[in-house]
Parts: sequence; C-alpha cells; structure tokens
Amino acid sequence: MKLERATIIISKLPHRLTIDDLTIEEAHELWAFLSTDDRLSMTRQAVKVQLAKECGVFIEQLDAVANGATLTEVLIWESSDSAGGTLTLDNITSMFRNIQSLDEDWVVNLCRSMNTHEAELVWRWGLNERLLLIKQRMRKWATINSSISDGTPTETLIDIAFKKIKGEVITNPSLFTRLQRWIGNSQPEQWWFVPNCATLLHLSKGVVRSRNGDVNTEYTPQMGDIEPCWSWVNPLQTKRHHTINTEVPFSVYQEPMTLSWNESISLLNKYPKGAFIIFNDGTYHILTSGSIKLYAQALTVRKIKNIGYEFVIGFKDGMDVVDTCSFRMKELPFELQTSLKRKQLSLHNSHSLMDIPDGLVLSLVYTWSPSEGWHLRYDGTHDNMGVSDIDQVVDYHMLVGEDNE
Repeated sequence: MKLERATIIISKLPHRLTIDDLTIEEAHELWAFLSTDDRLSMTRQAVKVQLAKECGVFIEQLDAVANGATLTEVLIWESSDSAGGTLTLDNITSMFRNIQSLDEDWVVNLCRSMNTHEAELVWRWGLNERLLLIKQRMRKWATINSSISDGTPTETLIDIAFKKIKGEVITNPSLFTRLQRWIGNSQPEQWWFVPNCATLLHLSKGVVRSRNGDVNTEYTPQMGDIEPCWSWVNPLQTKRHHTINTEVPFSVYQEPMTLSWNESISLLNKYPKGAFIIFNDGTYHILTSGSIKLYAQALTVRKIKNIGYEFVIGFKDGMDVVDTCSFRMKELPFELQTSLKRKQLSLHNSHSLMDIPDGLVLSLVYTWSPSEGWHLRYDGTHDNMGVSDIDQVVDYHMLVGEDNE
C-alpha cells in the first residue's frame, strides 16, 4: 500500500470511511502496519542526535528551535507539501527495522521524500507518539462495520465487515475447548497421529479456530455446522485430515490408529514436531514429543525499543561456527545478564549490534505455543561450555526445516 493511500484512509476513520472506500486487503495491511511492535530500532534520543548532526547543529540548538514542539513535529517541519506519493508501508517498515544498515545520513532525506501528512503518520508510527489514537480509530471503524463490540480480534472484525465470515457465527456460544495435556501411560480410547501439531485446527459450529482460539478466516467461510473435532495437515502437506466421520470441504476423515498404543508412541521419536490427538472420556487431549534442546553460540546482541533483546546465534558447520538465525526475548535472565556483564557488554540504551567476545554458549528449546507457533526459546546460559559443545548446523536445519525459512 502506498503511504499516501494510507494517510487518506486514516483521515476518514472512523465515521467517514465506508466499506466501499477500501478493499479487505488494504484494511488488513494497514492494521498490520499500525499494530506491530517491531518498528523503529532506535531510541527517540538517537533520532534527535542524528537529526541535529545532519542539520549541523548541537542538540541544545535543535531544542531551542523546537521551542517545546515534539520530535515528531520537528521532523514534520523537514518534509515538503509538494513531495510524497512514492513510498509504501513496506518501504518504511523495512527501512526502520534495518536502520543500522542505512547510510550515515538518512533522517533529512527521508523527511524530504514525504509530504507533511505522510511524515506525520511515519514518525508517529516509528516513535510511537500518539499512535494508540490511530489504532483506536481503526478498531472503532472495524467495530462499527462489523456490528460486534466484544473482544474479537480486529483482524476478525475486518473479515466480518467485508462479509468474508458471518458475524453471527463468531458471536454464537462456542464449543471450542482447548486441548488438554494427556497424562499417564494408560491406553486411551482413540488416537490419531499428527506429524506437525502447529497445523492443528479446531472445527465446530461453523467456525474454524487455531489452538489459541483465534478464528481462521481461510477455512471458516467453507465451514458448516459440525460436531467438535480437530483437523491437521498430512505428512506430505497435500491435504488435511479430521477426527470425525463427517464431510468437510477442505478436510478428509481419518480413522483412528489401529496400532497398539506402545507401538504408536514410537512415532514421536521420528517426528519431533509431531503429536497425538487423543479422544478419551468425551474430551480431546494432546501428547507431544516435548521440546527439543539445541546448544548454540551467541554471536551478537542488541536491545530493541519496545521489543526486548535480539541475539544472533550460530551453529557449527564442520569446525567453524556460522551465523545461522536469531531469537528474541523480552527480559534478560539473571545468569545471562551476569555473563554479558563479565564480557563488559552494556545494553541499557544500545540499539546497535554488539559482538559478544569469544561467543557465549546458550541452550535453546525449539518449542510450540498457540501465540508464537514454532520458535526458539531461551533455556539456559552455559559459561563452562565451549565450541565443542555446540550443535551442528545440519541438526538445526533438520529440526527447524521450512518453519524457519
């Protein structure tokens, strides 16, 4: 979406914007832009310092000229009424998230490539200045046009507003029940093997939901009334299966497993992302293979405003450690913070990548959650380990596969 188009849409929120004024794709793209926490990876003060440097003045002189105006207002002054119309939301998002790789001077050039309306949106978004007001206006617009005022996610309200899914289906009392963890070694009544439990969807009462209860807008429009059950993708990822013998447009009934329970359990050793869906005593349960632990070397770290800490980690390719991927965490555990301090790394106000001297061995678990899907989660810091303890990169790729591509 063009940045210019986004400002026009926002200017009409919430009462002057009709469904005919935009497409469903535009509504989703704009909401995703407004609601992300991954924005400008610099502090407000760092932006002010950069602006002063590019203008050839001291910070005190910049503050004097501002005369009480906010940093956003000062940046808007640098824009032009005659410019604009060239940048997109993707341009801004990509640039702000990768600000460290930009040329030294970028603030003034960016300002002058936008008109004042575009600059106001970009800097309010990047610096999180009164951004909540814009989000609330779009949320209200979605609420008005969907005629639903409960805690339904805004993405779902947008789909209801554009009649992609029926609002009455969402507001009906739901039979959705989260999967219970299967405890014990006794043989259950029925069970099905799921190669990747991240593909699980709950079907019932005309609604398709993910495991955390969010409505799936791809399949819900195809869904009729059905007895509650679960659906998943087959090993070849070519079709879906579900657990009750009822016709579903996008899924095929799968008979329960006929192997003995003890024989079935061995499948979890071959499918680290796999699970069993178990039906026992009228309730669905899940049994997974558990989280897989990996040992990696932390190569760099940086603190990102509103996000937390981002680590770039590496695994061994033969004898060498190669930069492989990154993971984030909101807070630093005490033992990790202590290890970084021993290496004389201070992350209080740093948004730039900082090399970790000689690396640091971390253990991470590759796990799944309804809110984050498959992801690496910090498990521990191991000051007593070295390069010889780090896992091979092929082991990482065999485990993560396409989920991290």
